[in-house]
Amino acid sequence: MVLVEYVYTEKFPEFSEFIKNNKEKLSLHGDPCKLGSIGARKFYGNKFNEDTCNAGLFFASKIIGNPYNHDTRARCLYLYYWLYKQLKANNTRDHTKSVYLEFFNNIGGNSKYVCKDYWYISILDEELNLLDDLHEMNSKLYDIKKNKYLSEENKCHRFNECSDMYKHYSKECTPYNYSSFCDALENIKNLYNDLQNSNGCVHAKCKKLPCYNTENIESPSPKTNKSKFSIILTILILIIPLLLFVIYKFTPYNSSLHCGIKKIVNKCRDLNEVWNKSQNSEISDSAYWNNSYDVLYSSL
Repeated sequence: MVLVEYVYTEKFPEFSEFIKNNKEKLSLHGDPCKLGSIGARKFYGNKFNEDTCNAGLFFASKIIGNPYNHDTRARCLYLYYWLYKQLKANNTRDHTKSVYLEFFNNIGGNSKYVCKDYWYISILDEELNLLDDLHEMNSKLYDIKKNKYLSEENKCHRFNECSDMYKHYSKECTPYNYSSFCDALENIKNLYNDLQNSNGCVHAKCKKLPCYNTENIESPSPKTNKSKFSIILTILILIIPLLLFVIYKFTPYNSSLHCGIKKIVNKCRDLNEVWNKSQNSEISDSAYWNNSYDVLYSSL
């Protein structure tokens, strides 16, 4: 049986929020996280925070039901993943299995065996990295879905980060790859597209996953390009005559240079006149179409 089911990561943000916000503590004999079978172990020292331990223990107590149920197994995997991450940060990850088992030994009852398949699981570093990235992508989309105090800029930033990570991994998933990881990536793609349709970001780099086609990538509008061109042209029209005037006035060259400069100045003036005429033409065209529309509308 495959225990590292990547599709379960879609539930990880919800579980992470539960542990983070939980303030409750189980009333267990011997206070295992402080003095009992977990807290008394010498190899931890002060590396495994007591409150963190209690949060994990409380989460473990909520894992109930059919051990082969999708949600139950997702909780079992998340608890192991979460515990592994906590201990790895303190260089004690080799004790993940023993602490995981102690959690359920202290809870007792029927809940003790609900995650039995995960008691002896081993997560490789490569698998952990994939779980991390899937968790991160799901967390970004979870924040957008829950609208967790996000500004429009932050929301777009999360969409962009998620699409970049998706693009990096999607190359590994061919149409004939039915691995759990690719299934998890497919779920992320679907959630991303659903959120873009319902609560999307106008300025997201990728409008819809997969984002390999240019029609899905945001491009500058014609109005934006035209505006930029107008600004650049205006700056050139202002700067070039000034620069030429300085050269003409203060450079001790012969009259042939001055004549050349005059020709350039005249060309700049001609360019300015052409630009003004084009603007007037656009205004005239706009008026023409407006009048045509009024006539058409009146005839209906």
